[in-house]
Amino acid sequence: VRYVVEPSYEIHRKLGILRNTVTGIPLDSDIPLSTFYAGRILVDEAMASRAASWYKSQKTPTNKPIFIGLIGSDHVKFSCGV
Repeated sequence: VRYVVEPSYEIHRKLGILRNTVTGIPLDSDIPLSTFYAGRILVDEAMASRAASWYKSQKTPTNKPIFIGLIGSDHVKFSCGV
């Protein structure tokens, strides 16, 4: 968390992104790190689950599809992200 999530949180904080909900509603203060982290985990899991679901739906004994995902580097560090 310190190496990957906290630096990303600080960048988002400096850009003022943490003072709005994902739907654009303004907040009185930045969302806390724990909420940011929970959101990050949820997004990573959703991306991974959707990719795996698509792959399984395309795979047949004669077809082994290739999936290419364009995602930010923070979502794949240490082989633990998406």
